[in-house]
Amino acid sequence: MSRSRKKTPYNTDTSQKFLKKVANKRVRRLLKNPDNSLPYSSYKKAFQSWDICDYKNYGHSFEEFYKEEVALWRHWRTLPYWKNEPKPTREECWLDYFKQYLRK
Repeated sequence: MSRSRKKTPYNTDTSQKFLKKVANKRVRRLLKNPDNSLPYSSYKKAFQSWDICDYKNYGHSFEEFYKEEVALWRHWRTLPYWKNEPKPTREECWLDYFKQYLRK
């Protein structure tokens, strides 16, 4: 079996898909109601489009990702809870980068 991965690093918001389902359900319910004269083209009046969270976040190169992780680590070290946190290695950062941006 071949190992496939994304050609362009990007990250999508998959945790908020339930809002899209809620919006579709609300529109379908309004279209079924005979008292409501909502034409099919004006579905945006039933649900605000800014409530739907479907976007793509195009990623950086790995080097930029690693620099951001180290900068975040330096910031976290100033907080008392994260004081003893070890510096992230390149291997750990590569696994995070691969998980967030390159896996299908």
